Amino acid sequence: MNAPVVALGNVVEIKGGGTPSKANSAFWGGDIPWVSPKDMKRWEITDAEDKITREAIEGSATNLIPENAILIVNRSGILKHTLPVGITRRPVAINQDIKALICGTRADAGYIAHIVKASEPVVLRWVRATTADNFSIDNLRNLEIPLPPLAEQRRIAAILDKADGLRRKRQRAIDLLDSLTQSIFQEMFGDRSRHTYAPITELADLQIGFAFKSSEYTDASDGVKLCRGTNVLPGKIDWSDLARWPKTRVSEFSSFELRVGDVVVAMDRPWISSGFKVAQLTESDVPSLLVQRVARLRAKQETDRAYLLAIVTSREFSQHLKPTETTVPHISPIEIRHYATPIASERERASFSAAISKVDGMRLGARKALAEALSLFSSLQHRAFSGQL
Repeated sequence: MNAPVVALGNVVEIKGGGTPSKANSAFWGGDIPWVSPKDMKRWEITDAEDKITREAIEGSATNLIPENAILIVNRSGILKHTLPVGITRRPVAINQDIKALICGTRADAGYIAHIVKASEPVVLRWVRATTADNFSIDNLRNLEIPLPPLAEQRRIAAILDKADGLRRKRQRAIDLLDSLTQSIFQEMFGDRSRHTYAPITELADLQIGFAFKSSEYTDASDGVKLCRGTNVLPGKIDWSDLARWPKTRVSEFSSFELRVGDVVVAMDRPWISSGFKVAQLTESDVPSLLVQRVARLRAKQETDRAYLLAIVTSREFSQHLKPTETTVPHISPIEIRHYATPIASERERASFSAAISKVDGMRLGARKALAEALSLFSSLQHRAFSGQL
């Protein structure tokens, strides 16, 4: 089927939002969800951390957005790598970092939401880094999309909803396994009265990255990856924006060479909406070198890698590292060095590592299932928007 191609702005109305005055107590604590980027972690938007009153709608720049509108984040640091999209399942208000797409009579909200999300690679190329990462709404209005008849849009949306639901279930299983690691850690080591505490450097070596000169970077295929703060995301290293360093120089900077199992912590802007920027390196992350404003923790014993990661991803660790609020929020290496961690016996740490090894095996199976669900969804998405579904 060859569907006509239209500009998105011809079939949706685009609305913005705003922030009611924090000084006016009558604006806050109501029953209307006020959605900001931190709430855009779900496909279906039904609630928000903050709530406002009807008075706030009438007395500020925010808008009441109806049910079945598409929300899209258009100003946030998360736009460096992800375009959050969701559908409202009840009326909500939005802040100034989000735009709402309200469908006219020719468009189905589910279909439009899926096609906007499918356009993520295109939209992210529009992002400009000014005061905050953002993209032009005019570009969004001019985005060309296929628009089949309404019944066909609904059929496609229903198929993609089922496939995406399967993907979300697989991701939820991984999230639960991730939280299980922390649950085991807290059960074994959370009682402060049972263990002695010492600086984390008793368990791991701390290294701060090197200030490599940008003039000596290379894009050559014989380069080695540089791990910068922008590469560190919660739970993983993102190499989509690479800078490289000639391999011939690695030997001169051996103390900054990263290894599998190393834990890296972004020291500038250490938090983003999806969490604390800390990750453990895997085989696919090496060879690589550590850059300034990134801290590396390396377990003194290889058997303590899981134990070290559990410490650094604990709530207590992130709460300890209070960022200094300057132009660029950052954490100090001194704060990392002085973090007091439970120094358990080797037997206890070995028992913990054995338990986490079992969790890791389950996580490996869950990730394989997620990869299959992602592949299925991607295939259906491509077929849907190329007229083959």
